Amino acid sequence: MGVNIIGTFLSTKLLTPRHLRSDLYRDGGTIFKAVINTFVAYPSVYGAYTEIYSGLSPDITLEKFSDWVVPWGRLHPPRTDLLEATEPVSEGGNGHAKTFWEWTEEQIEDFT
Repeated sequence: MGVNIIGTFLSTKLLTPRHLRSDLYRDGGTIFKAVINTFVAYPSVYGAYTEIYSGLSPDITLEKFSDWVVPWGRLHPPRTDLLEATEPVSEGGNGHAKTFWEWTEEQIEDFT
């Protein structure tokens, strides 16, 4: 879950973002921005830590393919209900990921 194996040495990894101080909240109003920037948001450089860790860390291996890279460059196992959703019914899961994939393919069929 959270990874696509593209080739022998290349894969994609799910990264979990967090609130960063950026222009994302520019239209949110002065009070909203002040609250977010004071109590919730982190300096934007922290967002880079997650990306750099996931791209360059030797900790990222195929053995840990189901772990998520969470802020600020740490591995964390996903919740069990999310792992269950990735497994087909024949393997003890609930098959939601396969159902969602098939539904998505059906929705974009006219555009591909």
